[in-house]
Amino acid sequence: MNNGGVKNGGVNRVLAALAVVLVAAACSGGGSSKTGAPPLRIDLAPAGVAAVEAARGGPQQYTEINAFDQGVNLFVATGDGNELAYVYRDGHLDPPASPETATGTPFGLQGVAVDAGPRLLADVKTRMPEVTPVAITLVQRPVEGLVWDVGVLGEKGGRIDMLYTPAGVFLGPVADQ
Repeated sequence: MNNGGVKNGGVNRVLAALAVVLVAAACSGGGSSKTGAPPLRIDLAPAGVAAVEAARGGPQQYTEINAFDQGVNLFVATGDGNELAYVYRDGHLDPPASPETATGTPFGLQGVAVDAGPRLLADVKTRMPEVTPVAITLVQRPVEGLVWDVGVLGEKGGRIDMLYTPAGVFLGPVADQ
């Protein structure tokens, strides 16, 4: 997903400037209220992946991995167009839900920094301290391919997505899809 070194860096700087403008507009108007969003437990992703792979006998193809305030959701492709939804929390893996039609493109975890989530959340807060991360997902996007997608809200509710490579390198912001 290399778009060409220096050119890509210039695009990222433009996108970062755009994000600051979008979030500043969303946050303007005074007040100091925050969204109050609970912390996302993306730190549990490595343990969740290990638990799923132990339960299923080895590496899996996923359609999405995301975090919520108590754990992580891991959607595993079953190979027949369906996926199984697992939840990892409190140190254990819940039994999967019944198979459902897959909602994403399957991907493996080769080259993915499954442990990058906490670092990415910290990076977003460093880049844009006035926003609140409300979602973090490892997912295939239609244009960008496999990315870590950190959704953030400004104080007034404007949302953008901060994208990172599977290895955790900042790509830039995009409008929420």
